[in-house]
Amino acid sequence: MVSVEKYCTKPELEMLLIIAEGLTDKYEKVKSTVKPKNFAKDYIKCGKRKYDNSTYFYTDYFGSDPEILVHCIKEYKKYNSAHKKDEYYLADLLNE
Repeated sequence: MVSVEKYCTKPELEMLLIIAEGLTDKYEKVKSTVKPKNFAKDYIKCGKRKYDNSTYFYTDYFGSDPEILVHCIKEYKKYNSAHKKDEYYLADLLNE
């Protein structure tokens, strides 16, 4: 018998950027009316480049230090406890 586990693939990648930039408190104030994607467009930059939801942007942002990405995935688990009881977080896959 094969065991199947369910993982919630949230957060949106933009939430990981918001966490990386230390903007979660600022986002909390507007999250009922602003999606993470739109918030990121207004506040996230990589060098001089504004957030644009491209693979290149994420690679450029997290690629030089993947530990930042790992840290943000773990922080998201602490930040959001709204998952269903039968779902695991992406952080649970990191199993350190």
